[in-house]
Amino acid sequence: MISIKIGYACINKSINSINFKTCRLKNALQQRLKELIKYNLESLEEILKYNKEKNINMYRISSDIIPFASHDVNNVDWELEFKTELNRIKNIINNNNFRVSMHPGQYTVLNSKNQGVVLKSVKELNYHAKFLDAITDDFTHKIVLHIGGVYGDKRKAIIRFIENFNLLSTSVKKRLIIENDDKNYTIEEVIYISEKLKIPIVFDNLHNEINGNYNIFELFKKIYYSWKDEDGIPKFHYSQQAPYKRTGSHTQTIEPFSFFKYINKFNYDIDIMLEVKDKNLSVEKIMNLKENKSNIMRDEWGKYKYNVMKKSYNDYKRISKYINTENPSWNNVCTMLENCFNKQESIEESLNTYMHIWGYFKKLANDKEKRSFLELINKSKNTSFDSYDIEKYLFDLSQKYNMKYLLNSYFFNDIN
Repeated sequence: MISIKIGYACINKSINSINFKTCRLKNALQQRLKELIKYNLESLEEILKYNKEKNINMYRISSDIIPFASHDVNNVDWELEFKTELNRIKNIINNNNFRVSMHPGQYTVLNSKNQGVVLKSVKELNYHAKFLDAITDDFTHKIVLHIGGVYGDKRKAIIRFIENFNLLSTSVKKRLIIENDDKNYTIEEVIYISEKLKIPIVFDNLHNEINGNYNIFELFKKIYYSWKDEDGIPKFHYSQQAPYKRTGSHTQTIEPFSFFKYINKFNYDIDIMLEVKDKNLSVEKIMNLKENKSNIMRDEWGKYKYNVMKKSYNDYKRISKYINTENPSWNNVCTMLENCFNKQESIEESLNTYMHIWGYFKKLANDKEKRSFLELINKSKNTSFDSYDIEKYLFDLSQKYNMKYLLNSYFFNDIN
């Protein structure tokens, strides 16, 4: 049976009092740093306990957990001073088969042309490895890194990355995994670097859609087998494009039909880190759907209904009836959604859906907005049909009038 673990990054949206704290450089006095480190380690422990309760086995730790860890201003011997706290965290990780990771920020650039930036990046990576060494017992707990910049010559930039890899400590080398990005380095280029350095690849689906758009399943074996036994199960990143936002922006929540459609194509064990704004809430939603929690299923169905109605009003009625049976299955719902979404759109079904959605605004919209909407509807009847203008107009109205039911639905996710 295929095993897929799902995790989230850094912030827990369910523990309101917990966050990771840092300070400005001018305030980074030793006593203040000690207070922040203690608070952050206790916060991490609380999050891991929450994850244990919810059976979430994968988690990305914030790089800020030790503020200014790679900066000369931090002279705290945090490994020794907070050994008790670190050991408690290690015990939670070990006793619950947790997998943790870290992801240094955008200023950690190993292939920079500036040697000073490279040396700072090496120090930052060494800190991440040092922290993971303190709370874990093996090298399945990874450090994720992008390749970096292009600097006008990608070939030379790749060579610098490969050469500067030799500056890293043994622990960093054993923990480092490299990721394709949405601007500079495609998955094929990352595969090339991986094969040269013999280090694992973490594949990011949204970055690939933006940059390269390669067929993941044609490259899957090269990605999968870049992971050796000591590296653990291959790790993937998954996110979805937020509608009407900057390219690469993550959605507020994971739309589950697309997620399940994606993971159901895999025939191997994988771990997936969700990169999404609502963090653990999306993980818990996905896990509950896998377990056929009917209340979660019905709530999710409410977010799909206009997407379905736009394709087929009959399918909308059919799925609505099924979702309210005694023991609906999420797999069956996904099959019904797929059959519906594969249908050709018609102007009649689409216009019927827009009129249903317009019902939310009939009493709120001013005369100018009513005229604008009716003009868009009439225009669609007389010319080749383009849904974008109507859906964008309804989206803008939803934002203006704070129509949360519509904004929380998946209806506007189709247009980016």
